[in-house]
Amino acid sequence: MNTNELELKIINLKLEKPHLSHRQIAYELGCLKSSVTYYLKNKEQRYESNKIRRDRCPKRQYNCHPYTYKCGDFNKRRHTNCPPQETKVTTEEAKNKFGENPKCYLTGRDINIYDRKSYHFDHIVPTAKGGTNTVDNLEIATKEANFAKRDMSLDEFISMCKDILINQGYKVEKTKISGQL
Repeated sequence: MNTNELELKIINLKLEKPHLSHRQIAYELGCLKSSVTYYLKNKEQRYESNKIRRDRCPKRQYNCHPYTYKCGDFNKRRHTNCPPQETKVTTEEAKNKFGENPKCYLTGRDINIYDRKSYHFDHIVPTAKGGTNTVDNLEIATKEANFAKRDMSLDEFISMCKDILINQGYKVEKTKISGQL
């Protein structure tokens, strides 16, 4: 019996006889109790994760704008020593600020908003240093750049990057980028 058949038999038996324990199902099917537990827990976890997705976007389960999830993450209060945040950033505000083809404010790299794992919404002034969850304190950054910045202000981060480059033997000078004022 292959794994798909076993999974179906386990699930069907549990549906037919919900009072059976995992051990009793394993005995009836002649398989290991760990297999029964794996398939039943896995099914419950899949259901719970889909339920969370449905709760976040009840109208269109999988057709949410990518910013919907990022706004939810951005609005969470991460530091216990921060005052509660009154304002929240909405998906609409994020779409208006960044559009569909944003660039990382730290590196200038293009960001694919449909690859949610490749970018973060960043607090320009970190919440640990009194920053707020407002659209004015919101920027978009690549995941790597945001992890490098951590809870530093932009000036602190640029200063650290400059120190690293100088220490590695690079000459650092600020130049005007075309398109910027």
